[in-house]
Amino acid sequence: MKKRLLFSIGLSFFVTAFSFAQPTLQAVDLNPVVGDHMTGNDCSYIDHGPAGANITWNLSAMTVNASLTTDAVTPASTGKSASFPNANIALSNGPDFYAFYHTSSAVIQAYGFGSPYGDLIYSNPEDMLHYPLSYTNSFTDTWRASASPSPYPYYSSGSVNVSVDGYGTLITPAGTFHNVLRVHAAETRFDSAFDGTSWIVDVTHTDSYSWYLKGNHNAIAGTDSSTSTDVSLNNMSAFYLTNVVAVNEPADLVSSFSLYPNPAVDHVMLDIDLISKQRMEVRVYNAVGSLVRTVDSFNGMTGENRYRLDVADLSKGIYFVQLLLDGNSAAERKFVVMK
Repeated sequence: MKKRLLFSIGLSFFVTAFSFAQPTLQAVDLNPVVGDHMTGNDCSYIDHGPAGANITWNLSAMTVNASLTTDAVTPASTGKSASFPNANIALSNGPDFYAFYHTSSAVIQAYGFGSPYGDLIYSNPEDMLHYPLSYTNSFTDTWRASASPSPYPYYSSGSVNVSVDGYGTLITPAGTFHNVLRVHAAETRFDSAFDGTSWIVDVTHTDSYSWYLKGNHNAIAGTDSSTSTDVSLNNMSAFYLTNVVAVNEPADLVSSFSLYPNPAVDHVMLDIDLISKQRMEVRVYNAVGSLVRTVDSFNGMTGENRYRLDVADLSKGIYFVQLLLDGNSAAERKFVVMK
């Protein structure tokens, strides 16, 4: 579970009468960025519940075993960037313990793990998520890694099948969250190590279920169940985040939100029709989820609001405009800058 948490990871609703639109998540919605700080709890295992559309997953009975924190930092700050030259983000859940990833607009890939005891370096990285992320999407991937330095050889390889198997409402001890996507990862891992006299080989099967919500750069909850030929490696666990960013649906706050021209050269006009008076803020992210501009907040009036966004200094590429109302994310639009 630690790999997926680092990016890692009774109540009923009348779903037939009250359902939510199927969400689609992009890289800008989920990719971790430097400065992210996530807090949560490691818990005893709880059943992951069914797959499907408009499901309500009630994980409110999670039993906490320990608190968790994860921070996103630059690979250069870890002192181990030379071992992971392709990583552009590192996640840490303790001093000198890091997971290294490469994020892009299309995929998140795991490149390995670093610790004071040695590094696990992927020669073939593992794909964690593919974008866009939407219900019934799936992919398969294979990966390979080895430990360095090590007095004895150690190798790890495996295959994973990742599928978005449901969406709906998630209930955790941290709250109730709508328009959540669930991702199921079924992984088989082969570990082999030489102990000085013979090779030891273990095969581990892991089923992980992770719930993702727009605006949170990590799964907001997850369950893991692993079985291995070495029974000491068997594991069943769960986790949930406590600092979840709850995103309001655009329909709750905005009648309409459009931008033009698109593609743009030097500016974009934002036309925003508000249901009620709100404090407005506009943020611009690039295709890998990095914040490139924040516009000072201003008062939005009930009805039509028009704002000119200068993009002349932005490089050619794909960008996302995020609209916040009274500090809450309310809507998002994609645009292209041409040069």
